[in-house]
Amino acid sequence: MTTAPAGTRRPTAVVRGRPDLVLAAVGAVVLVLAALPVRTHSIGGSETAVFRALNGYGVLPFAVIWPVMQLG
Repeated sequence: MTTAPAGTRRPTAVVRGRPDLVLAAVGAVVLVLAALPVRTHSIGGSETAVFRALNGYGVLPFAVIWPVMQLG
């Protein structure tokens, strides 16, 4: 009989079941529904305004976002 060294664990098997399949299916449906309103040939006015507000100025958005990015 062999014993494992102290402080080691045996790996446990991961068992997947019906709840995992349901969650994966719901996630796929949500992804498809979120992609439906995407327009490929035009950009909305509000999206353009937000883009220009964030990218039109050099230092202010960078100074606000940079500390938060360092946390990630």
